[in-house]
Amino acid sequence: MMSKLLYFIKWLLNWNKWYPFQRRYVIYFFVSISLAFIFSIEELLFLPALLVFLDFSFEILRDKWKQFNQEQEDMLKEIGTGKKGYRSMLKE
Repeated sequence: MMSKLLYFIKWLLNWNKWYPFQRRYVIYFFVSISLAFIFSIEELLFLPALLVFLDFSFEILRDKWKQFNQEQEDMLKEIGTGKKGYRSMLKE
């Protein structure tokens, strides 16, 4: 039982199997806690939440930017091939 528990802990802490956002969040946590203890500033304990919020917001904006660019490329391809879109078909 003990070896299974140790194997589980080893598996759980395997940094290579983590998603990139999980790595970033753990780094935010440890950096913020370390800074709070080094500088003895208790307000820095809220820093991980702020960093996660900023990271999450950035990811949302980046995804929307990719979606916007994809839509623009699709529209340009449609114009280039001469296919009629939904609005042009309504005008006829």
